[in-house]
Amino acid sequence: MFLYKFGYGSYEESNFYEICHKKQFSEKEFTSIIADSIIKVLYDCCNGINDVYIFNDGISYEDIHEYVFEELKKIGFEKVEYEVVWSCFGWPSLTNKNSWGKQRGNELNEIFWKIPDDIKNTINVLGKNHERERSKEYDMRYRKVLYKNNNIE
Repeated sequence: MFLYKFGYGSYEESNFYEICHKKQFSEKEFTSIIADSIIKVLYDCCNGINDVYIFNDGISYEDIHEYVFEELKKIGFEKVEYEVVWSCFGWPSLTNKNSWGKQRGNELNEIFWKIPDDIKNTINVLGKNHERERSKEYDMRYRKVLYKNNNIE
């Protein structure tokens, strides 16, 4: 089976389907298949077969996404179904349980307790050392700017 992904994204939301097919398609071929499916869906909208809201400037892809998937299923595509999906929210520290407070989520908290303490401690020390060095570098640049500005005046 070959895997493909199609859908839409915006600043507010997105919806992508991961699908599979027995045949391998190039990007150009898959794009053509998607275009043909969209055209078929729009044709059906014109004929009253698909009930889609039509804005004053036309139809958005978001409103036909499900219909496009139905067209793809007719030519052998299937939705990929996962046994398990794991994800975490955002990018809080893996080794500092206080990072991001209650927004961390259970997934990261479970992982936190599984990481050996010596690894967490080493990572946290490395982070503090890195921050200390970065602060020193910033302070040195700041002092140079102050010194330069004070000598000019």
